[in-house]
Amino acid sequence: MALTPEQIKKLSQFLQNQVKELVSGVNIESDKDTQRMYMAIEKLFDNIGSSVQQEVPQTIYEQYANGLSNAQQQLIDVGLITSNGAFNVQNAIAQEFVHTDAITSIVTDTMQDLASAFRTAKKYSIKNVDVAVKDVQEEIAKGLMVGMTNKQMSQRVAKKFGEQGMTSFVTVDGKHLPLDFYAETVVRTKTQTAYNHSHLNRYAEDDIKHVYVTGNIPTCGECVRYRGHVFATERGDQFPYINLYTTFPKHPNCQCNFRPYITDFKSDDEIKRDLEHSKSFDASTDNRTQAEKERYNTDQKAKAKARRNNLSYNKMRNRLGNEGPQTFKEYLQVKTNDKPKYNEWVAQMKKVYDPNKVSNESQRTQEEHTGSNNVSDTNIQDDNKRFENDNQNATQDNNLVEPIETLDELIDLAPSLLETIDNTLGTKFADAPKNEFKFELDDFDKENEIPFNRKSQEVISEMFGYNELPQSITKEEFDKLDEGSKLMRGLNDFGDTPASELIEQYKTGKHYIGRGIFGHGTYTAVMTEENKEVVLSRYAKDNASNIMNMKINDDANVINKKDLNKIKKEWEMDIKLSDLDNNTKDLLKGITRNSSNLAVMLGYDVLFIEGQQYYVLLNRGKVSVVND
Repeated sequence: MALTPEQIKKLSQFLQNQVKELVSGVNIESDKDTQRMYMAIEKLFDNIGSSVQQEVPQTIYEQYANGLSNAQQQLIDVGLITSNGAFNVQNAIAQEFVHTDAITSIVTDTMQDLASAFRTAKKYSIKNVDVAVKDVQEEIAKGLMVGMTNKQMSQRVAKKFGEQGMTSFVTVDGKHLPLDFYAETVVRTKTQTAYNHSHLNRYAEDDIKHVYVTGNIPTCGECVRYRGHVFATERGDQFPYINLYTTFPKHPNCQCNFRPYITDFKSDDEIKRDLEHSKSFDASTDNRTQAEKERYNTDQKAKAKARRNNLSYNKMRNRLGNEGPQTFKEYLQVKTNDKPKYNEWVAQMKKVYDPNKVSNESQRTQEEHTGSNNVSDTNIQDDNKRFENDNQNATQDNNLVEPIETLDELIDLAPSLLETIDNTLGTKFADAPKNEFKFELDDFDKENEIPFNRKSQEVISEMFGYNELPQSITKEEFDKLDEGSKLMRGLNDFGDTPASELIEQYKTGKHYIGRGIFGHGTYTAVMTEENKEVVLSRYAKDNASNIMNMKINDDANVINKKDLNKIKKEWEMDIKLSDLDNNTKDLLKGITRNSSNLAVMLGYDVLFIEGQQYYVLLNRGKVSVVND
């Protein structure tokens, strides 16, 4: 049974009443009875606290599911999708890691807060009962309670305890928050968080880039600043960006939520009007003292670290089964005290995201490449050409970075990434003041035609050795390939540079990383009859010599873009919830926002775009080009 915030409050009040009943029924002049009372109070707290925590996951799950269902209806209402018939909330949550991860994160937060609240309430309750008992005993000693029965004296103790209440949280300014209020506040806030995050995650699945903030009317002075504004879900957009995941709910009773805002369905006048209104958004200044900020930040870092450990444990437990940690306690003990065993678990995790493991369809495609390309394995180019390319590629093999396997490895790589980016792009990101890195990135995007997430791919490709020259095959060898293995890329003149020079540049010159909606890289199409016509007319401008024919090498690591997106969302969530400093977070967010960057760092050479018959080539050295 899921518990509502109101039920949590009533349960907390019931707990307080039970403590009062225990106290009112004890003989305070008997040390034995008093000790039994304390033991009974502790047991009562433990039992009810445990019962509450058992119901929390279901409470969060149901609220998240409600939000996901509502978000689906919102997408239908705006016309992005046409039917709700095939959508099943339970299946959507079970099949998409972003949903299970979000629920796990919110449940972890809620349970940690409630566990802390019940521990604190138990400590203060026993302390308050003890103070009340001693006060009454002192009154007895002074003769102030002559003629009162044991029951009347114990009731006086209960009354004194009731006046103190059950403190569950002490604020930075010394205010004691009672358990019923605090527990209700925690659950109310977290259920609203689940409702909000389900909307944002569902919209992200359909690549919604903007949302409109909605909520109850009338609203409070804090929320009114956000209502009616359109916000971007990513930085670098014409609409203002805020972190929607962490901004809302603004307070325990906040009802702010989001509707999808799709620019493709808006007129130019509507977009202009909404843009002008949204640019007028002005958040209030932070009036906290430095001490309050530091205390809050310390608390948030501790919670983020706990969440990260919990998330890591859940991943290991789910993926490794009996071969991994069986309890969270075991995970923490091994991670802290047994590094060899922990590293063994991490190594086993690699099997789940093995660079050679792709989805069934893309795996079949890769196997088709392997089977059909064997005709060219023995002689894809003559010895002189092979020797020439090997010599040129060997110059790029020094100081290359090995593919990473875990987020921890990416975090360890962050300082080197930052230094190399600064040295290559001429930036000074390493000198950015604390918490100012995101503004440095914004300035970079405004001042350069190519934004940071794409520009950084040039640096990362060089670091990981993805700029090597392609191999060479003859037209005869290419013609012998299976049709599904033949790729084509059409080019057109670019400014004063003819297409022929662009083709030659790809073969022998600088590796240019193209822009694309599925990922930045070199876009190629499988040579079907339909694609031949499209590539020739649209991209090669009806000039057959502007088409470059190529194939993916047999040792290339191919990943389905859909599978990469799952990894990307998982890592983005982990970065957001980590205890890293803000500058490092913003660096990693800026880099991993480009899915091609993540693919390169994980050791993938090619993205397969399912349903489009496209391949996005990332590693030029894993490609063979027809040498006309």
